[in-house]
Amino acid sequence: MGRGRKSVADHILERFKDDTMGPEGCYLVMYDFELGEGEVISPRFFRNLKRITNRLGDGEREQYSVIKCTYPKTTRVLEALAEHYGCSHIKIYRVVEVKN
Repeated sequence: MGRGRKSVADHILERFKDDTMGPEGCYLVMYDFELGEGEVISPRFFRNLKRITNRLGDGEREQYSVIKCTYPKTTRVLEALAEHYGCSHIKIYRVVEVKN
């Protein structure tokens, strides 16, 4: 028997299934939803975010709206997820971690 209805995460991962992971590095995905008074980000966004990071084995929350990734594919998938939920402020950076 099948699992039933596919999640948003499943649909987005399907769109990117043929993409390579890309070069290893340190990438940050930063998102900011424009919310009105009393509005909240859909809990489905966070459930699908967790599904995606678990399935790709990449992506760790650094702050509430900052995800640290190792691969560019993960950043593209997370961008598509945020856009699906109406986020219009998304930035992706490749960074060099500097330790003192």
